[in-house]
Amino acid sequence: MSQKGNFRHEILISDDGSTDGTQRIIERYAAKHPKLIRNISRGGNHGISGNYRHCFREAAGEVVAVLEGDDYWTDPEKNLRQAERFRADPEVVMAFSRIELLNMQDGTRRTLRRQDGLPPVITGQQIIDDQFLNPFANFSSTMFRKQVMTTLPRKVFLPRLSEITLGLYLDRIGKIAFLDKVMGVYRLNPDSVWTGADLESKHLQAISIRENALRFARPAYRGEVLRHLNQKRSELEKLRASQTKVA
Repeated sequence: MSQKGNFRHEILISDDGSTDGTQRIIERYAAKHPKLIRNISRGGNHGISGNYRHCFREAAGEVVAVLEGDDYWTDPEKNLRQAERFRADPEVVMAFSRIELLNMQDGTRRTLRRQDGLPPVITGQQIIDDQFLNPFANFSSTMFRKQVMTTLPRKVFLPRLSEITLGLYLDRIGKIAFLDKVMGVYRLNPDSVWTGADLESKHLQAISIRENALRFARPAYRGEVLRHLNQKRSELEKLRASQTKVA
């Protein structure tokens, strides 16, 4: 709500089956700010990808920024600065900024070294050069051209919408702009889908995402994506072997 800009700003909130009172908070804010906030929650749990598809379809603007449930923006001109990149270059399909990580267990903060030195426009090369295939950090740092997001191939959302798969797909159809400034905070929440998962579950998620990303990477990058995939498979085998020995 603190975002500033010379554009009509619409806030869409889609609660995906929370059981902690989130829906009541959303309803209260939407009633207080009816011209700004639209509650598009559908009831029940539709999953991460299903909820994203719903939000992208409902967005009225030319560009759409993502703010995930655990995170928050710190720069009131975050959306304005990113939107300017789209206005300046019609080939830009995605923009992202630096993000700070907040460890919810000990309160420590840090920026990501892997975002150091990124160029103003990145390509698949910067994605595959990253040890995690993810220089974006998380979706709360991003903005997209709405038309692109509503026409994504359905398989991009498998097994869930991932920065890795989406980044490699968007690299094929347009430019990815980078703003070298911290504009938001990514909370490392021990109860979140990723941070809160056990080690084997993280490896299984990583493998599934990389298998899907391999479909969408440019031919020149597929060998490197496959190397990352095989590395995760090897790490999972070693983890399971060590667990078997302990048992």
